[in-house]
Amino acid sequence: MRDIISESANIKNSIQKITEEIIDRRTRACMRLYKAVVTTAPSAGKCSVQLVGHSKPYSLPYSNAVANAGAGDTVWVASLYDSFSSAFVFARYNFNIPISSSGGQITVYPGYTTSVSSSSAQHDITLYISDNFALDNGIMVCVQFLTSGLAANGALNVNGTGAVPIFPTSTTVPIGQSAMFMYRANRWYTVAAGGQDGVGIQSVEQTTTSTADSGTNVITVTLTDGTQSTFDVKNGSRGSTGPQGEPGQDGAAGSPGADGVTFTPSVSDDGVISWTNNGSLQNPDPVNIRGPQGEQGPEGPQGPAGTTVGCKIFFGSSSDIGAGTNKNVSINASQSGDFVLEAGVIVIATFILGYSTSATSWTLDVNGTGQYPVVNGGDNPLFVESGTIANRMFAFIFNGTRWYRIN
Repeated sequence: MRDIISESANIKNSIQKITEEIIDRRTRACMRLYKAVVTTAPSAGKCSVQLVGHSKPYSLPYSNAVANAGAGDTVWVASLYDSFSSAFVFARYNFNIPISSSGGQITVYPGYTTSVSSSSAQHDITLYISDNFALDNGIMVCVQFLTSGLAANGALNVNGTGAVPIFPTSTTVPIGQSAMFMYRANRWYTVAAGGQDGVGIQSVEQTTTSTADSGTNVITVTLTDGTQSTFDVKNGSRGSTGPQGEPGQDGAAGSPGADGVTFTPSVSDDGVISWTNNGSLQNPDPVNIRGPQGEQGPEGPQGPAGTTVGCKIFFGSSSDIGAGTNKNVSINASQSGDFVLEAGVIVIATFILGYSTSATSWTLDVNGTGQYPVVNGGDNPLFVESGTIANRMFAFIFNGTRWYRIN
């Protein structure tokens, strides 16, 4: 950071130096005004002032315009070019100039040209402040040439006091410029004449750039008259990396992104995983996720003995045929004495003469144990069958409240 500040100061100082040199060169023929503050009131032909921005006081001659100035008042100090040998306290800061020509001291009247006679090069002057103006020795006018420039062998007619020749006769002033004249013995003597138009800085640019340590950067200054000046600025050595700065603030939340695509897996009985998606994208290749068969484990301990559940099956026959709603079944003689109607008993009945019924609700009476409804497997009594095939066989199981046909 110190290198950057130092190089910036070098650039500023270089440009300032070039600018000051240009100003000095272009204003050698001009009178300069310096803003100052009175430190000691005018007395005995001298007035002590301190220029703004300077610490050194100056004791200078003064004009009648500041004869009554007091300490602390702001005034203008005039001098030719850059030499203070001819400097004097010229006027109050607001140019409020008192009108007086007594005492042989200087009084300056600002004015401007209103017309010019081509035959005599006489310039008619109108003063901004003209009360009690008279052509006295030592009086001064500062004239701005607005209507035309001053040619050689010119003359001034100030506020109608008559044409008075200008000396030296070679004095010229371009249009728009100003000049100062002092009256003495029927002549206007040139004190300071306006010079040529000043030259300013048109552009400042870096024409050569270097990022290397101790590298050279070239700065080119182009003036309004087309001339150029260059100066070099050296890079400093690269410093060490500074400590990391504090984290910056979080940025603003971004706009919601587009909806993603959902991939859905599925696994087959063979252990192959495959994918589908809702975005018409290519799916990954199917992969078998079933590992190799492991080695057979050790034989487990013998389990406890199971419970034996018996099932009683009885065979019987029926001679009923037709559309009757009840069928009587007689258990075969070899089993008849063992038959007990209880849940779980199975009866396989043979219809000797054939069987036919269209009834949707009928019953079965086995060995005279009572009529119980017959169903096809549900809880609603429903068993419709037709046919006259002899010796047709059906199986029924009893659940305690009804017979279920099981074939």
